[in-house]
Parts: sequence; structure tokens; C-alpha cells
Amino acid sequence: MRIPTILILMGLSYSYAFSQQLEVEGPVSLPGLQNDLIADSIVTINNNGSLGKRAISTFTSDLDSLNEIQAFSVSATGDTLFLTKGNWIIVPGISVANQPTPDPTCSAEGEIIVTEIMANPSSVNDVYGEWFELYNTSMSPIDINGWNIADNGSNNHTINHGGPLMIPAMSYLVLGNNADSMTNGGVTVDYEYNNFSLTNIADQIILSCDALQIDSVGYGSILTIVNGVSISLSPDHLSGSANDDESNWCLSTSDINGTEVGTPGSANDACIAPVSGN
Repeated sequence: MRIPTILILMGLSYSYAFSQQLEVEGPVSLPGLQNDLIADSIVTINNNGSLGKRAISTFTSDLDSLNEIQAFSVSATGDTLFLTKGNWIIVPGISVANQPTPDPTCSAEGEIIVTEIMANPSSVNDVYGEWFELYNTSMSPIDINGWNIADNGSNNHTINHGGPLMIPAMSYLVLGNNADSMTNGGVTVDYEYNNFSLTNIADQIILSCDALQIDSVGYGSILTIVNGVSISLSPDHLSGSANDDESNWCLSTSDINGTEVGTPGSANDACIAPVSGN
């Protein structure tokens, strides 16, 4: 038998005696992998979706003509997986798929806030053109990958960008239900979510990281949603406490595409008139 075999997973190396089941530490999740006919091994790596939790690797091999167990190595460099036997690469360049969301890095409450909401686009249907904007109030970049967006109802989405989703210091990021600017009303969306929608009358956006609520805003008590016009937080009130007060919000005035009105991804319009949609 050719043992031990070495498993290298995202730069971490493990040596182990041959076993049909191997437990390793790592954040990588791969679908079932089967090599071509010149080898005889199947490698499956699964993960429960959190960095630092156990990943289970089932490593099976048939006996060769000499009744020896065939030993293989699995290695990953960046997002490329290699299955090798001796010095031969059996399956080169297999892309990592379904990479799980690592445990999120949480910021302090109010460091990321909701600053603009398009609940009722006019140039496209709501299911193609809803979006909202986040703003990083801190002096450091913040990664929101793994955070959760929800409302007080059934809407719930965990952000899974396949890697860091950074909001630079004092900068904006747009999340929407459609990242295709050709079909979403001409908006540049930085992250596309699902299982989350905004009603045209009253709703909430709750942003959380693990059990920590980072920000929460609601609309519909004072502001009336206008078709094709986003509601935006006054640039004079960019804080997690000030955006809780709906009187600090107003209707946007800047043109997006000749039909929609808003400032996705950039500084909001000044709120110079009383807050009203009537």
C-alpha cells in the first residue's frame, strides 16, 4: 500500500493513514469528484458551511491487478483542485464549486447602515428591480459576507458572495434582487440576493451578523412609496441611530435612467423639503 497520503486543502496540509473516511479542518466544500477511466478513485468533500468546522472527506479506491490499494493525493491551489497519483495529474484544473460561507466577521452595531431603498421601480417589474443601499460609517473596510438580511416577516437571506464582500470605509454598496443592469433599470448592483423582497407600502430591512443586529430600518409610517423613486437617508444623518427616524428620510431627486430616480452607490440627495410622498 502507498500510505500515508497527503491531502492539501486551500494551503493546509494533512498526512493520514489510508482510510475510507477522513476528517479534516477546512472551509472548502466540493461536489462529488470522480476521475476518468485511467484511475479508480472517488473523492467527496462536504462541509457544513462554516469556517473551522469539520469537513468530511470520503476517499475510496478499488484494488489494482496486484490487489494493492491505490493511493491518491488531493490538492487545492487557490480555487483549482488536483487529483494526483504519484507524479501524474489524473484530473487537472477542477474548479471549486459551492464554496460555503465562512463564519462572518461582525462589526459593531451601526457601523453598516441602510441609506437608500428602491421598493417600487417603474421601468421594470419589482422582481427585477428592487434594491437597497448600505453605507460603511466607520474608518475601516468591513466584510459583510455571511451577514443576514431579513424583515419582520418571512424574508430571509444570508449573504454568500463566495468570498469577501467588502464595503470600503465611508463608502456605499448596493444589494438588489437582480444584478443585470440591462434588466434591472440600469442600476449597478454589487450583490444579488434572493428570498428577500420589499413591499410598496411598508416594510423593514434588518441587517444582522450572527446574533448581533447591525442595523434596522422601517418605512411606510411617514413616507409614501412613489413608483420609480427611491427613499433616501439625508446625508446629514448618516448614523445607525439617525436612520431609525423616518423623518430623516426623503424622496430622491437624481435621475438614474430617465425613468428611475435615486442615487444607488453614491451620496444621497439632500433632504430639503418636508418628508412626504404626496
